[in-house]
Amino acid sequence: MIRLEGISVSVADRAKSLTTELSVFAEVARVEEDASRRLWADIRDVAAFAMDGPLGAWPVWRIVCPPAAGGTLGQALAHATGGEVIYDWGGGLIWAAVPAAQDAHASLVRQHVNAAGGHATLLRAPDAVRSATDVFHPLDAGLTALSARVKACIRPSDILDRRATATHGGS
Repeated sequence: MIRLEGISVSVADRAKSLTTELSVFAEVARVEEDASRRLWADIRDVAAFAMDGPLGAWPVWRIVCPPAAGGTLGQALAHATGGEVIYDWGGGLIWAAVPAAQDAHASLVRQHVNAAGGHATLLRAPDAVRSATDVFHPLDAGLTALSARVKACIRPSDILDRRATATHGGS
């Protein structure tokens, strides 16, 4: 799906040009305005991965990467995990639903995301998986050191950091 927005005359002209250019690859169909609004709302809301959707029981990752890397990254993740992906932001935002696994496929996801220059956050998974898996993308050494210095200035006792609480016995 390609979304065109703007002044109606401009949208019509761009749609005509794209239809001509893309018709050599496949049949091009136009989606009516109401159906288009529903479709893009479903993409925005990641409806296919919602709890009541067909993949509602699967862990979900939110991945941000350079848009030019999105297509390749999404295909690689879907192939490696057996999951499904939805793209937004011209490929720069990928929602990945992956089959259940002890770590929600964190190793595979992070390996592919790192290679593409992006970062991934585990948004939904069973509590046991979230407890055993770092949900936020690991920072490189320089950013880790900077983050530690900023945190030390803002809250020196680390009372809000769940990992520090576990390490320091709740101090």
